[in-house]
Amino acid sequence: MGSWITCTCGGLLHRNLFAGTGIRVAVHESVIDGIPEEATSTEFLKEIISKGELLMTCTKCGRIAIEGRDGQVSFYKKED
Repeated sequence: MGSWITCTCGGLLHRNLFAGTGIRVAVHESVIDGIPEEATSTEFLKEIISKGELLMTCTKCGRIAIEGRDGQVSFYKKED
């Protein structure tokens, strides 16, 4: 899988969590609830990153791209 996703407007979104800009990770509350309280910060982040979905914002058009755990990407544009 490449490090870039092409937005529907043609803009490029960098999908590398550690090199890209404007990338967020969304996780279901149950994932967070399932992490033991005694987990280290590294263990906590590992769980969130491995079980979350990437959310990226296109700097060209403002669309939000969500890359699911299955690798499928969905695009959403704010209504005017």
